[in-house]
Amino acid sequence: MNFLKDSLLRFGRMTRSSPLHATVPVTFILMGAEKMMALGFSCPCHPHLNLSLVSFTFSVPALLVFTIMLILARPCKYTCGCCSCRKFAESFLACLVPPTMWFILLLLDGQYLACGLTYWNGIYVSDMGDPPVRWCEPVGSNKIEGRRLHQDFIAYSKIVGYVLLFVICLVTACAVCCWDCCHPKEQDVEKVSDGKTRRHGSGTDSSLTDPDGSFGTPAHLFVPFNLEKT
Repeated sequence: MNFLKDSLLRFGRMTRSSPLHATVPVTFILMGAEKMMALGFSCPCHPHLNLSLVSFTFSVPALLVFTIMLILARPCKYTCGCCSCRKFAESFLACLVPPTMWFILLLLDGQYLACGLTYWNGIYVSDMGDPPVRWCEPVGSNKIEGRRLHQDFIAYSKIVGYVLLFVICLVTACAVCCWDCCHPKEQDVEKVSDGKTRRHGSGTDSSLTDPDGSFGTPAHLFVPFNLEKT
């Protein structure tokens, strides 16, 4: 119990400090949840029920995880300003990452979209072929054609998932590279400013103190002049 409480508190602090970093454990949790849900998934094999079930399967968990991230990241608390807008964009982007990953996971699985695209009535069966396929076997019609269509639906779903994942990775890589090229690292700027401050402070102290530690007039401020009359 204490371990769970400490983990939740640590996750909450990580989300508030850097919301994008918090999306990594959430994504792994979603991957495990999708694998567990896939084991018990059963398509109704009725056109209207298929579409309704798949629509809720895509939308409800995505909305749930978006709401959880919205509560943790709190992007709306940042007002419009230079730094505040950047924090708002980072927090809101962190809220969108887990729902997007949920869509991609379901598309890469294939059976959910294939169930939603099935337009015939049938019985949900498992064919122990190579590979084994669970699909809606049509009643009183061409089973070979139905299975071929089901495999095509799975292929379409996987293609859409891979294309979406490729576009997200490409856009993210370009955005990170452009940001790093156009904006210097804050840590490097702080190190340079701290180094200048320390050098300036040490130079001032050495010029205002005598070797014995007492304050005196710097030697370079004395201006020699000739006391003899010209």
